[in-house]
Amino acid sequence: MAEILNIKPAKRGGRILLSLSDGTYLRLTKEIAAELGLKTGQTLDEKTIDTLRAHGGVRADEAGAAILGRRMYSESELRGRLADRGYTDEEIGEAVEKLKEYGFLDDAAYAAALVERAAAKNQSKKALLFELNRRGIDRETAMDAAEALPGASDALDELIRARLKGAIPDRALTEKTYRYLAGKGFAPGEIRAALRRYTRGEDFDE
Repeated sequence: MAEILNIKPAKRGGRILLSLSDGTYLRLTKEIAAELGLKTGQTLDEKTIDTLRAHGGVRADEAGAAILGRRMYSESELRGRLADRGYTDEEIGEAVEKLKEYGFLDDAAYAAALVERAAAKNQSKKALLFELNRRGIDRETAMDAAEALPGASDALDELIRARLKGAIPDRALTEKTYRYLAGKGFAPGEIRAALRRYTRGEDFDE
């Protein structure tokens, strides 16, 4: 328990600063202070103090919007980041629904952006799906998004062209290139077909 001794504007961030009787301070948004009806002489219990201190009195949807303003995240990733900041499951759930409603949080759009990046890097479908799963995109959304990834043959042709730079590979270099492409998640049959195209000069014109 601690009593609010003083309330004044903080020096930066557009917030207010609460001075408590236990010698500590709380920095909150004006909106949170108004919602709670905070005033000098009011006593706060430990649970309220811990909650306000955990995330600075910023509502979960405000924190989520700020996080998404820096870069895109999946719903799963955002939930984890908000949990790390001390928000409860209930607060996070409400924030997520509000952010989805306003269009700030969209797993399908996020997956599509990751597909574009994968295509630019000539990434395999297998590697892309692994990345989407790692970022918390559900399987159905991930599979739908992955359909937009260019065919493996195009990606393999580009990777082989960049790696071999016109050289005709001997057995050792062919095996090394095969292992390199397999490590990127391409299927054995796709790799062999691409290597044959390269050595025969098929579809590899600059």
